[in-house]
Amino acid sequence: NDSMISNPERRYDNQIVYDNLIDAAKKCNAKITTRFESDPISLRLGTSILTVYNTFSTRYNHTFNDANSMSLVVKLTASNGRTAVIGGDFDDFLHGESDYAHRIGKVDVASLNHHGYWGSNTQEWINTLDAKILLCPNISSRASLGQDPFQNNKEICPFNSIQKQLTKG
Repeated sequence: NDSMISNPERRYDNQIVYDNLIDAAKKCNAKITTRFESDPISLRLGTSILTVYNTFSTRYNHTFNDANSMSLVVKLTASNGRTAVIGGDFDDFLHGESDYAHRIGKVDVASLNHHGYWGSNTQEWINTLDAKILLCPNISSRASLGQDPFQNNKEICPFNSIQKQLTKG
């Protein structure tokens, strides 16, 4: 609901997209889940398992500056045991990455969160996931390779963690 976004300029088209998604799901008679019975929930996809973390509902009961901190995080575990995680627009402004990194654990592949923008892909997140492959979702991912303007300590800048992963091969 747009009332959960405290900054009116950051509401974009969230409510319209949500309403359209719900309408489309109803037309297809899809099961709609707006509240997780547990966090995370696991779903079978053939021989693989999707583990979906609802990073919003279990942590906060207040409004957000924008919807990014409400992003779902999905971990895929293939039948061969390989794992991948996609965090969408997940960030660490409300300590989301810090809260969830250890719950997700080590993975083989990780997509940089929030297009690699500042405020995401913290050292704790990158180090804990310890992914062999880091996917950069778009050209803006280079933002994590510079000094994070929100982070005064260069030692914990996302760049250093990403650089360490790169030097590991």
